[in-house]
Amino acid sequence: MEYGPVEGTDNYNYPDSIEDYNHADTWREALWMGAGQQNSVAVIGNKGLCDNWYGLRTEWMNFEWFVADVPFPDVYQNYEDGKGWRCRNHQPMIVFYDPADLAAVAAGQTASYAPQPYAALRMPKELFFGYLHEIFSAAFDPENRLLYVTEFVLEEEGNLLIHAWRVGDVPGDVDGDEYIDLNDLIMVLKILSGQAINGVNPKADVNGDGDIGEEEALYIAQSLVKIGRP
Repeated sequence: MEYGPVEGTDNYNYPDSIEDYNHADTWREALWMGAGQQNSVAVIGNKGLCDNWYGLRTEWMNFEWFVADVPFPDVYQNYEDGKGWRCRNHQPMIVFYDPADLAAVAAGQTASYAPQPYAALRMPKELFFGYLHEIFSAAFDPENRLLYVTEFVLEEEGNLLIHAWRVGDVPGDVDGDEYIDLNDLIMVLKILSGQAINGVNPKADVNGDGDIGEEEALYIAQSLVKIGRP
């Protein structure tokens, strides 16, 4: 997979690029993530969610202007990383690609810039220690279903902090095949009608009440609409 160049663009429209591309995007790692029968290529980094500029990180400021001879308290005095594309809002994020889309590129069946993420996960900024929430690298342990993400903490002399998340069970996966599909919805509707159903996955509970019922049916139906599965 290779997206098109940004040279010669107007800095607003980027042909042949990832959707909502921003010059300040900093994608750090690409991982193969799998859990049961589900696999995805995950790209992890920081997504720029605002206007960007080219310059020093210390040029960041909260206001449109300030008096030049008055010290500005929010400017962090560090010039070691030089100039680059900057943004005031860097969101830690994971975007997920369907491996089949990338295989189609490798087979020459589609253009290298055609694949787009089918989902995105914003990692809460409150979980990060540095004010930049800067992701440095990542790794996935498939045996224990653990995702490790290292954070570069500028305020602590560039020390790396390791975050770990466990990739859990799939809410709404009533039949236990680790997918949400029409069969899950049918099973819930049968349960609601009073039919006895075997093989119900208790971990499909979406609201923690210990039952499989209306909440699960609504969740599954909404999920099927989002992912476009029949």
